[in-house]
Amino acid sequence: MRTTATRRTGGARRAPLLVLAAALVAGCSDAPDAPLDLATATVADVQTALASGATTCRELAQRTLARIGAVDDAGPALNAVLETNPDLLAQADALDAAWAAGGPVGPLHCVPLAVKDNYDTGDAMRTTAASLVMGDFVATEDAFSIARLRAAGALLVAKVNMDEFAFGVSGYSSRGGQTLDAYRRNRIPGGSSGGSAVAVAAGMAVLATGSDTAGSIRIPAAFNSLVGIKPTLGLVGRSGIVPISEWLDVPGPLARTVADAAVMLGVMAGVDPGDPATDASVGRTPGDYASSLDPDGLRGARVGVLREAFGEALRGQNAEVDAAFATALAVMGTRGAALVDPLAVPQAATDDETIALLTGLGNGFYTSDVGAYFAEHAPGAPVQSAAEIVAAATALGPDVVKNLQAIRDAAETPQPEGDELARLLAIRTRIVDAIVGTMDAAGVDALAFPTMLCPTPPLPDVIDPAYVCASAPPMPLPFSAAYGGDAILLASVAGLPEVTLPAGYTSDGAPIGLSFLGRPFAEATLVRLAYAFEQATLVRRPPDLGVNP
Repeated sequence: MRTTATRRTGGARRAPLLVLAAALVAGCSDAPDAPLDLATATVADVQTALASGATTCRELAQRTLARIGAVDDAGPALNAVLETNPDLLAQADALDAAWAAGGPVGPLHCVPLAVKDNYDTGDAMRTTAASLVMGDFVATEDAFSIARLRAAGALLVAKVNMDEFAFGVSGYSSRGGQTLDAYRRNRIPGGSSGGSAVAVAAGMAVLATGSDTAGSIRIPAAFNSLVGIKPTLGLVGRSGIVPISEWLDVPGPLARTVADAAVMLGVMAGVDPGDPATDASVGRTPGDYASSLDPDGLRGARVGVLREAFGEALRGQNAEVDAAFATALAVMGTRGAALVDPLAVPQAATDDETIALLTGLGNGFYTSDVGAYFAEHAPGAPVQSAAEIVAAATALGPDVVKNLQAIRDAAETPQPEGDELARLLAIRTRIVDAIVGTMDAAGVDALAFPTMLCPTPPLPDVIDPAYVCASAPPMPLPFSAAYGGDAILLASVAGLPEVTLPAGYTSDGAPIGLSFLGRPFAEATLVRLAYAFEQATLVRRPPDLGVNP
């Protein structure tokens, strides 16, 4: 469902790319002297290969196109990429010229980057939030964080699939269809940043942008054995990203290693003139998160073992997830961390209050925030409001826009104002105080827990006897369903940072994620802990794309 021509309708595939891909796969990507293994290459690997002359940016761009053709169109047909950048080789040539003239332009020089389709790119690629209702809209300027990534030398390879307008976790959209999990291709990839996660996991990019409203970076990272960073609200600017809610949305990186995610986060972070929330970050960030990459970073740390959140037990849904978490805790102890076990975040809000908070601060701001996006960044798009999105999506039908009800619910939710907004913000403050207060009382640097209490669920209408989750209904599971994310909402509703990284696999190969949750703007601490755990375990392995499912 990918195109490269910027004015072609969604759903078309470009035959010339497949021809080029086949030639490149035969000619270079399988060669024994290939300078980089695209399935495992890191930012440092790319820089080393360029510096040694083992590759050029153009060669890397060509091999990346070949990889996309081999695993996204053909082979396992993961269907993560919506369109490749028609200016990719020209961009690569410019980076090669810059390197020849004076060295790398920045820390991400020629690092292949996949862009979630809700980020504006001021180039020939479309920005559609993976929806056919956006037609052939092409942004005229980069989103704030894309401009920073481009200036750092990132090679913008492709726009990738996502849940339509970022509502959902299934990895399906009307423009792109269904993306498959890189490790278990009868399972969902998670969302809404599913295409971003699969592109990185499968070696179609080294890095990818994600956005997270209620788990949309962390869920697909956990389901595709990646590192995902959901930053503090206000660390990374959001102008030029198709929004859901100014109170919950956060952009962030997806990568295969903690080091890569840390470098990318350092590039993305900064004060955005178009996003007043980023003013809160002034004087509270180190700027260079790579300086926190200490392999001995667990020694002397105090880690709180989160066993309960808001009255929900964070165990007992899947035995293999529980076992992987127990092993992770043992590793932390062995590496010198003091574990405070158990800890529980008290129920600072009733269930009704939490639902009201998510509905009011999330859905309640969708109409105004998406309208402001269109007015400022996309006045030429074929839809200009939440109401017009709903009308156009309704015309396509529920079999095409499968998350139509979620979009309609958001568009129809009234925006809280006055006393109601004050009430919701007071609830949020109670929740933040409960989380941070729990950490302060225990004297811990972070809270640790399984990112998801259950493995990635089967695709809708697929029956998979290997899937085990105590809270899931009988299969087949409904569309846009993921289970065991009991702790995901903590960081979301509180605007706090969370890092997820690989912690193991189930017996049938489904990835298991581990999370570290921290205080506001404590990303450096979380990176230090996550990197030390990663280096102690080196548990991540690439997906076997020759095995199906």
